[in-house]
Amino acid sequence: MPGLSGLPELELENFWRLPELGITHHRKAFEVAPGWLALHGDESGMSQNAGSTAMGLVKKVGQNVVCGHTHRLGLVPHTTGIYGEHMRTLFGLEAGNLMDSTKVSYAKTFNWQQGFAILYVDGKDVLPVPVPIVNQSFVVEGTKYSW
Repeated sequence: MPGLSGLPELELENFWRLPELGITHHRKAFEVAPGWLALHGDESGMSQNAGSTAMGLVKKVGQNVVCGHTHRLGLVPHTTGIYGEHMRTLFGLEAGNLMDSTKVSYAKTFNWQQGFAILYVDGKDVLPVPVPIVNQSFVVEGTKYSW
C-alpha cells in the first residue's frame, strides 16, 4: 500500500503515542551513561545464555553495552590486558523483563528472567547492577520491595 507510506500516524513513534508519553525512540545506538551504549538485543547474534548477547555486542562495538529484547537478565565482564598492564574491562548487560510470564501464550518454554538493570553513574565511573525479581520481590540498596 504505497499510498500509505510516509503517513505520520503509521510511524512507530506516533502509533505507540511515544511523544505524548515523553518517550524518545532511538533508532540507533546511543550513549546512556559514560562509556555505555544502549542497543537492541537483536542487532547481533542472539545467545541463550544470559548476558552473552550483550557481550557479543560489546565485542562488536568495543564499548560497554546494555540491551534488552532477549528477556534475559545477565551481566558478563570481559577483561583484556597483558602482564597486568593495559587492563580494560568491558561489560555486557542484559536488562531482563518485567512481564507477567503466566500471560505468555506464544512460547511453551523459555529461558527468560524477570528483573531490571541499574547503572549507577559517578562522573565517568559506571557500576552496572542487574536486579533479579524473585517471588514478586527484589532488593535495591538493601531495601526489599514486594507485591
